[in-house]
Amino acid sequence: MENTCFADDELVTPLLVNGYRKENNILKTAEYMSMTHTYGAGDIISCVDDMAKWKESLLSGTIISDHNLKKCFTPYKLNDGSQTNYGIGWFMDKYRNKTRFYHDGGVYGFQSFTMYIADEDLYIVILKNRSDIYFKLPSDILGNLIADIILWYEVDSKDRIAIQLTDEQLNKYVGVYQFVTSPGKRKISFSEGKLYYERPPRKGDQWSQTEIKPVSKFSFFAEGKRSTILFQFNEKNEVTGLHVNQAFGRVVKLKKIE
Repeated sequence: MENTCFADDELVTPLLVNGYRKENNILKTAEYMSMTHTYGAGDIISCVDDMAKWKESLLSGTIISDHNLKKCFTPYKLNDGSQTNYGIGWFMDKYRNKTRFYHDGGVYGFQSFTMYIADEDLYIVILKNRSDIYFKLPSDILGNLIADIILWYEVDSKDRIAIQLTDEQLNKYVGVYQFVTSPGKRKISFSEGKLYYERPPRKGDQWSQTEIKPVSKFSFFAEGKRSTILFQFNEKNEVTGLHVNQAFGRVVKLKKIE
C-alpha cells in the first residue's frame, strides 16, 4: 500500500485531494476538522488501488488469521440477547439473496463506502471528496447498482429510487440531441413537471414520448426499461450531451445541438 497513511494536521500529504461541501447551491471547501479527534475512525488516507490490496491481504490471512477473520464476518448478539447485523468492523445484510459485508463513514469533506460479496469475490470501494448528499443517491444503493452492472443482473426499474428536481432544473435538459456517429436525432422535452425522451416518428409527424425520472443530476431511467440515460455537463454546468447505456453494455452517445 503505497498511498495510505495517517492524516496529519501539519504535514503536507502528496496527491491528497481537497474536501468539499455544498451549501445553498454554492460549492465550498470543507470545514476544518482536526485529525487528532478522529483517530482510526476518520484519519486514515487511502485510495481505491490500495484498498484493493488491503482486501487481498485481509482475506489471504496476511494481516490476521482465518479464525479472527471469521469473527469479523460473524454478527454478534448484545448482552440482552438481541441479534445485531455487526461483526468486527463489518455490517452484514443481503444483496440479491447473497450476503453482503459493508461499512461506510465520513468526515468533513469526505465520505467512504466499501462492500464485499463473498460468493462473487466482489469488492467495491466508493470514495467521495464531497460530504453533502448532493446526488441524493446513498452510497450503498450506488454500490448495489455497480454490482448489478458487474454481475450482469437485470435492474428492475421499480428498484430505482427517483429524486425530485425542480422545474427549473429539469428544463436544463430540454433540447435536441444528435447521434455522434450518425445524423439521427432525439429530443428531451418538459411538460407539466415531467421530463420526456422523444424518438422521431416512423410515420406522420408525432414524436413518441417516454417519461424519464432522475436518480441523480446525471442519471435518468424510464419505468420498465433497463437502459439508463446519463447526461453530460461542461465546466459551466451546462448540458452538452447524453449517453444512453443500453442493456448488455452498449453505449449510444449524443451531443446537444439545440
